[in-house]
Amino acid sequence: MYFQRISFFLLALILFSCNNAEQKVSKIHIFQGETQGTTYTIQVVAEKCDLKKKEFDSILSDFDLYLSTYKRDSYISKFNESELNYSFEDKNKYFFRCLTESQKIHHLSDGAFDPTVFPLIEGWGFFKENHVPLSKTQADSILQFVDFTKGKLFDFHFNDNLLSLTKKDPRLKLDFNAIAQGLSVDILFEYLAKKGFENIFVEIGGEIRVSGKNKEGNNWRIGIDKPEESEQRSIQEIIELSDCAIATSGNYRKFYTFQGKKYAHTIDPKTGMQVKHQLLSATVIAPRAAMADGLATAFMVMGKHRTLQFLKKHSSLKLKVLLIESDKNNYLLSKHGF
Repeated sequence: MYFQRISFFLLALILFSCNNAEQKVSKIHIFQGETQGTTYTIQVVAEKCDLKKKEFDSILSDFDLYLSTYKRDSYISKFNESELNYSFEDKNKYFFRCLTESQKIHHLSDGAFDPTVFPLIEGWGFFKENHVPLSKTQADSILQFVDFTKGKLFDFHFNDNLLSLTKKDPRLKLDFNAIAQGLSVDILFEYLAKKGFENIFVEIGGEIRVSGKNKEGNNWRIGIDKPEESEQRSIQEIIELSDCAIATSGNYRKFYTFQGKKYAHTIDPKTGMQVKHQLLSATVIAPRAAMADGLATAFMVMGKHRTLQFLKKHSSLKLKVLLIESDKNNYLLSKHGF
């Protein structure tokens, strides 16, 4: 599956408010397609719209060329297979933006978000059909080349559109699956905003960014799934949004069973082991989708207690966060920043 996620998103359902029949209903232009192993939906509310689906497909295809770990000829795949150094032209700054956004979240989260976790995810067997969990000794042996701190095991330089990447150990590999989908949402959103559109909805695989109003003139309404293993989805919460982004990460659908025990795919980059807490999902509302995406992943690693400490320390970010915990057969929802 393309862009298999370190912390998997909860699908956000699109809901429309029709509770004011007297409001003028504007024209809505909808574009849908497939990308990154999932689907995308773009909605533009405007009287006139000369956009074409191929415009979005072209942007997303170019994005894949830089950041898809499932394409052997992508720039990230070529770097991962390189010995120590790799340079290439990053004319749209897709890779550079992903690096800088990831560095910010890595620093903010004290390493809970770490794109060099790829070898650990691979080691735990989440890229294989035959899953075998790692021992602590095996995880420790991999941790020696897992660290996204700039200038330590990994570094990069950007000059005149030339991006140069270096690593101190050939086994270090990058995986931006926990943020790249959100970044691609931001890129499509920015493309629409530059064209002068104000009422925008962009969604890729559940990661969403919106602005303005929906076709009824109301805020966009988003449904958050209950954290259930079943593919039949039910809504836990409905929230109204405008001029922000939302992303959800969870660990209840991406797991495997080995010798009767479940192994979820949320791995702590500091210990190399699976996280042990009762947090099932983290939904983050932030100014940008990349930020929401990356922080949702970080919070799933942190757990509720550390997440609340983070929100208190970084109150200037003005995040809104929904956390869903397990309590035997019940789900406990808590809201923070609302």
